[in-house]
Amino acid sequence: MNTVLREYDLKQQQFTVLNEIIRFGPLSQKELVDKLLFGKSNISRIIKILSDKKLIQITSAPMDRRLTLLVETAEGDSLWKNCIEVLNQASNIFVSQ
Repeated sequence: MNTVLREYDLKQQQFTVLNEIIRFGPLSQKELVDKLLFGKSNISRIIKILSDKKLIQITSAPMDRRLTLLVETAEGDSLWKNCIEVLNQASNIFVSQ
């Protein structure tokens, strides 16, 4: 998995956070901490990296502007789909052998 993710300039924890946001988002930072059991500072660092890479964006919740939500960008969604496809292909090759 790490070999595939390295091609996309991602680490496993970064991909895990992106995956959660895409599959279950929009999510708050607290929801990510609770779901993934990562430390709060670790999640903050990963969110900063994913945001800087323009794979996610931080938005205000529509009903409560004090709450921030994390959502994927089109670029993040595209990268995620490519990663999933390559990971599935690698898994299929591994299982067939």
